[in-house]
Amino acid sequence: MQIVLCKILLLFTWYQQLECAKILVYSYATGYSHVQYLCRLSDALVGAGHDVTVLMVGKNSEFNTTGTTSAKIVRWERHKHQFSFKIDSKKAWESAGFTNTINIFKGIGEELEQLCEDQLPGQTSEFLMDHHFIDQLRAEKFEFGLCELFYGCAYGLFRKIGIDNYVTGIPFNLQEVMTDPNSIRQSSFLFVNSDEHLDFPRLISRKVVFVGGIARQSARPLKDEYKIMMEEAKDGAVLIAFGAYAKSSEMNSYLKEALVDAFKSMPDLKFIWKYENENDDTVAAPNIVRRNWIPQNDLLSKSKLNPGKFSDHPNLRAFITHCGLNSLIESVWAGVPIICIPLFGDQLRNAKIVEKWGIGISLNKMTLKSQVLLATLHDVLSNDKYQKMTLKLKQMMAEKPFTPREQFLRNVEYAIKFGPLQHFDIAGNNLNIFEYYSLDIIIPLLLSFLLLVLLLMKCIVKTSKKCWRKIYRINVKRD
Repeated sequence: MQIVLCKILLLFTWYQQLECAKILVYSYATGYSHVQYLCRLSDALVGAGHDVTVLMVGKNSEFNTTGTTSAKIVRWERHKHQFSFKIDSKKAWESAGFTNTINIFKGIGEELEQLCEDQLPGQTSEFLMDHHFIDQLRAEKFEFGLCELFYGCAYGLFRKIGIDNYVTGIPFNLQEVMTDPNSIRQSSFLFVNSDEHLDFPRLISRKVVFVGGIARQSARPLKDEYKIMMEEAKDGAVLIAFGAYAKSSEMNSYLKEALVDAFKSMPDLKFIWKYENENDDTVAAPNIVRRNWIPQNDLLSKSKLNPGKFSDHPNLRAFITHCGLNSLIESVWAGVPIICIPLFGDQLRNAKIVEKWGIGISLNKMTLKSQVLLATLHDVLSNDKYQKMTLKLKQMMAEKPFTPREQFLRNVEYAIKFGPLQHFDIAGNNLNIFEYYSLDIIIPLLLSFLLLVLLLMKCIVKTSKKCWRKIYRINVKRD
């Protein structure tokens, strides 16, 4: 009997090895959220039984983590430049609009310029021409590739080591910005770190798969300090956080004053604020708690709409945020209504989505007054329509036919088996700009119409002249 069981076990193991794919994940140390997103996808693949190797290229001065807990790690760090986001936090608060976004990312532009001078030649001449390293990767005989949209070097690597079947991960909302359009078109799928419920309805390719929330961490029990805070918040608490790049401590004085005055006007509420300078007395108040860092996801899970596993005191009632994509996803999954104060980039678009689906209110940072914020807080906290819509959206996301993890794994395994998938390519991929926008039809038709109008006008003018000449001759004869 034991021999039979051993044979069955060996047969099952052999079958699992046949189903297992060797996958190479190319991860460049651009930013923490980028690395985390790709590595969460890698961990999901490992959990499904695949042999996954994460190639970490470069260093980042802001963090030193790989993000993965189960995949194998291979590093290549031979070029000297370290990438780091240099966003001018003060500029994030000073102005608005598209030009503000350009100014804010000026530091990133300088980094990218440095990368063009250092990293790109480094990867082209050093990395891609590092024959020993490339041969090692080629010898692994990877069957499938996963990379991020941000850098096109991964596609060159895939081609060089013989991977023609791959997918692309997009760590932000889907936009019409592409590194290498031809390589992206050849991707079997594009996995977007957003949820279709948190986007505007539009026509997109079948290759685009939304997996928003796949990198979201489960809420953990609150530490005693925060647990006491929530217990003391008899009438509820409001969380305030503006992300990793825009520091609240560098906010304009008039904006700080507007926020603090509004918070002071609601003494029964506790405001937990991610504020980087805990010794700044200008924002001090009995009901304001300032912390350099806060467990955002853990606190959000303490909403009345989301009692959850650890919520002994589920009384977080609203979230004042810059409306970054990760914050938006965490807030909706926690069922917490949102007050958006978007600063730059896709935050402006995300804020419009919040308003469209009725899960919160968006405010303009340039015209924000304490009275406006106070009225908005009263509206969000007293009007249950925002809570109902947030809960409905949360339930719609939670009860989709397939979870983000299932969506990702099923599509990847389908691509591994049948890819590269050309059946999902849309005809527009092979059209030039004139054909795509039907200019090759519109322009000749327009020219033909103009020509017809000109001919018609010429005929009318000629006929009119003849008529006037006849009338003139008749009048002359009569005279």
